[in-house]
Amino acid sequence: MAKGAAQQATAEQRAAMAGLRHEMRDFRRIAKVALKSHPQLLEKLGIMVRVARTAAQRGAGKKAAATRKARKDKPQPVGA
Repeated sequence: MAKGAAQQATAEQRAAMAGLRHEMRDFRRIAKVALKSHPQLLEKLGIMVRVARTAAQRGAGKKAAATRKARKDKPQPVGA
């Protein structure tokens, strides 16, 4: 009987945690919008904010242009 009660308690705990995760996801989304101009406050809430673009994001345009150029300059196979 104790095993069944433990399984029931575990199932209830998992359901409660799933609900909490859902609520926290909504909270984070709302907080990001409401505090967009106050990144320090978001960080106090434990929501990390990227202030600047990463190196990969900064170089993405150049990389995409180089890829397009390489594809354009590549000879097409016969019959294509």
